Amino acid sequence: MPLFRFIVRGNMGQTTSDPWEFTQHVYSDSSHGVVHTAARDWVDRWWLGPIEGAGYRDMVVNFIQLVAVETLVIDIGTGLQSTRIRTDYASAGASAATSSLPMHIAVCVTVNTAIANRSGRGRYFLPPPALEHVTLGGRFFLSSLDQIASLIESAYLAWSGVGVPVLYRKTSRSIEPIVSFSIDNELEVMRSRKLSIPPLVDTRPIPT
Repeated sequence: MPLFRFIVRGNMGQTTSDPWEFTQHVYSDSSHGVVHTAARDWVDRWWLGPIEGAGYRDMVVNFIQLVAVETLVIDIGTGLQSTRIRTDYASAGASAATSSLPMHIAVCVTVNTAIANRSGRGRYFLPPPALEHVTLGGRFFLSSLDQIASLIESAYLAWSGVGVPVLYRKTSRSIEPIVSFSIDNELEVMRSRKLSIPPLVDTRPIPT
C-alpha cells in the first residue's frame, strides 16, 4: 500500500510570511483522491468541530488562519514525494477573545505506537489557542484540554475505512501504526519558531 503525507498549513500573526503547519502520515490502498477527501474531513472535524462554534477555530483568535490542506504520495524506501493534491482554505479563527498565546507557544499532540520507547513516538503542534484557555499558573484549563482532545479524537475517525495513521521514521525508512495520542495541559515551546522570531533587545550601560 502507498504511504501518504498529510500537511495542514496556515498563517499566524499579521502577515502571510508567518506560517504554521503540521504533518502526519497515512498508509492506505485507497486512491489519492479518496485519501485527500479523508484528509479534508480530518481537518473539518478538527477545525470546524461537530457543530457551529465548537471547533478548534473557535479556540483561536482571528489572525490565526487555516489556508490549505495537502496530501502527497511518499516512497517509503527513499522518502521522496511525488504527486500532490492541494485544497485551499480561507478560514480565520473565530474566538471572541482578543489576546492569543505567543506565536511560538503551541498545543503538542504526541502520537504513540506499540513500541514503548522514544522511537515509537512522534508529535505535531497545533497553533496557539486564545489566552482565555490558560490558567494563571500557565497550564490549559481541563475543560479546554478536553475540548482539544475530543476534536482530535473525532478527526481521526476520518481515516476509518480509508487508511491507517502511521509514524514514518525517515532514518530507518519504516512505518509503525499509531495506536493512541496524548495531549497534556502544559504549554509547549516550538523552538524552531522561537528562533525564527528575532527578539527585541534593550541593552543599557551600567550607570556610574
